[in-house]
Amino acid sequence: MKFLGGKFNHLLRPIPPPPGEGPESAVEANHTRFDKRPRSGRRRSNELRPNLPPVLDVADDQVGESTTEQIMNFLTAERPDLARLLQEELNGSRQRGTEDLRGAVGRVRLRKASEGLNGRHSMSRLAAAGQLLVTLPVPPHLEDWAFERVDQEMVFVVEEHLPPHLEEAELPFLDDLLPHEVQKNFENVRGILAEGQIRGGAVITRRSVVRVIQLLPKAQVTLFLHHMPHRPPHAEFARVDNVEVVEI
Repeated sequence: MKFLGGKFNHLLRPIPPPPGEGPESAVEANHTRFDKRPRSGRRRSNELRPNLPPVLDVADDQVGESTTEQIMNFLTAERPDLARLLQEELNGSRQRGTEDLRGAVGRVRLRKASEGLNGRHSMSRLAAAGQLLVTLPVPPHLEDWAFERVDQEMVFVVEEHLPPHLEEAELPFLDDLLPHEVQKNFENVRGILAEGQIRGGAVITRRSVVRVIQLLPKAQVTLFLHHMPHRPPHAEFARVDNVEVVEI
């Protein structure tokens, strides 16, 4: 919001809710939500922020520094689906040169942002229906949203190395469930929120998440994937195939 200028800053400050009407009391009033929400000290928020594929940032930064062919080759190696979208945008433009490339990359970014917003809407609806499985860790804004909007029995951790506030929450481990328990407990699950990466066209997420997906009918499950910049060395990852993936 820098373009607003300092004289408007007072308009951006949140107004504190009246006593007894804040988000904490709302959570406590609903017994289906967490009684032991993690106390990380962060400001709680229901906001689901846009999260574009990182390679689009790289491509955008390289406009003017690299040729169209070089950027296309980069995207083809990292994200063939994004390379196809960029080619579609270039084919539909009457302009040529650097500005054409910059505009095409911008339109791909808008398209992915739109898909992400639609995906977050679908994810929110599934959460409201009790059909969303959340696997932690995820980034803070998604974690906060999950603790406020997702049923307690649908939130699991997928690795042992956790931040202190998650350790204190004593959340169940997804790997502790036996195959028949996964199939029984998650028979109504239609979506799974998890961290992961898409590299070279392959979707990668934590192995325990892949295991659950393999035990459920793939046609019924959508993987809501939040991009992680790197894979932690202590966690096990695997490739997941033949499942609908929505980048959020």
